[in-house]
Amino acid sequence: MSFICSLWSTTLNDGVGLKGEDLLCLQNPPRFPCQIDNPCEELAISLFLALQHSSEVAYDNIRNTVQKCYPDSEVPSLYQVKKLIHELTGISSIVDH
Repeated sequence: MSFICSLWSTTLNDGVGLKGEDLLCLQNPPRFPCQIDNPCEELAISLFLALQHSSEVAYDNIRNTVQKCYPDSEVPSLYQVKKLIHELTGISSIVDH
């Protein structure tokens, strides 16, 4: 019962866990749909989401293959796509325990 009471009294401002900009983004999420005008950025986000349970090497290999087939494409690196997702959504990282 004490565990349940602890859950009821938990707040986001308890100084534990999320802090700073991450906490502000969680408390104030975007109120509009994400607009992605760049097809390479949209491809990168789709790849990232499709490969969520794969290794970083898998993303890099697919990215390299796309760039080999379409040399003029500018598919963002894994670091860049994570940064883009953060800019669009305010989500900086997801940890799956």
